[in-house]
Amino acid sequence: MLIIGCDAVHDMSNVLEKKDLMEAEIKSKYGWQSLVGYKIDNGHLKHVSLVLDAREIRNETIPYLENIAKDITLKYFKLKPEVIYIQIATLPDNPFKSKKDK
Repeated sequence: MLIIGCDAVHDMSNVLEKKDLMEAEIKSKYGWQSLVGYKIDNGHLKHVSLVLDAREIRNETIPYLENIAKDITLKYFKLKPEVIYIQIATLPDNPFKSKKDK
């Protein structure tokens, strides 16, 4: 039982790195800026959120975006989330720019 717990802790310990890798892969494969979020509760991956800029994905279909979100989430997380959210952001300012880019 302790070994299983250690595996879960180890898997979750590098979630921030996985988030960065997911965002980088989306940028390199599709050319989209993205934000990835997640919720972990008691060692369980509750959800993964993928936020995309509406201007960049305007012509994409929902099934296409669903497949991308599922594929990339399952590639980077050993634990399967209960749900994957895809959020499409439309804001006056670009939320994907870092403060140093402004």
